[in-house]
Amino acid sequence: MVYFLTCACVAFYSATLPQLPALRGASFAALHGKMSPKPRRRAFDTFAQQQQGAVLLCTDVAARGLDLPDVDWDPNAYVHRVGRTARMGRSGAALLLLRPEEEAYVHFLAVRKAPVEPREPEPSAPPVAEALTRLAVADRAVMERGAAAYVSFLKAYQEHVCRYVFVFDKLDLGALASAMGLLRLPRVRELGKKRKRGKGSWVEFTPAAQVDLEADDFAREARLMKQLRRGKITQAQFNAAMGESDDGP
Repeated sequence: MVYFLTCACVAFYSATLPQLPALRGASFAALHGKMSPKPRRRAFDTFAQQQQGAVLLCTDVAARGLDLPDVDWDPNAYVHRVGRTARMGRSGAALLLLRPEEEAYVHFLAVRKAPVEPREPEPSAPPVAEALTRLAVADRAVMERGAAAYVSFLKAYQEHVCRYVFVFDKLDLGALASAMGLLRLPRVRELGKKRKRGKGSWVEFTPAAQVDLEADDFAREARLMKQLRRGKITQAQFNAAMGESDDGP
């Protein structure tokens, strides 16, 4: 199970991670609070029935009350999240990912009697940011989801309940955008506030791929995507306008 801070982050990574070559053998399911009950139940059942190689991307909606007997690695050290790995007397493990500026959270957990041990990153871990950029270049929907995930993460991080550890002003917004494979920085109030406070250097960002987002094809696709989100056209109409069949390109 991999926990994310927002529903938009789950939507973005559930659309992109399955397309990465290094992860093609895994089975992915997404679970977040904005899903209606039936899709949420279906995602949970799909994940729970997998014997191995299954990954559930989720928000805290999955942090309480779920009994998943074969979950071993649960990547976050929040007590309810970790509880998914060790239920009914079984053992489990959790992996917490922190930036150097967030290491005070380790002390916080120790005080809460939930000590953690350091673990070095895997040296053979495949690069993800470059792959996300390529997906964004190839698919406007991925680019839009990435921007939405980025904005939602900034807002959620700024409102974090543990603000003395997760300090928004210490967040490198440019590096975050690069890590998510964004092609440009979205227009968001949090970026403007940082510039006004004289922290514009923290918002330095150069996309890994240069794409003319105002070109005819991109601009046309953006207009169609907006119409689709607003319900003015159907998915079939969008596909037809983009020269795609209902089964894909």
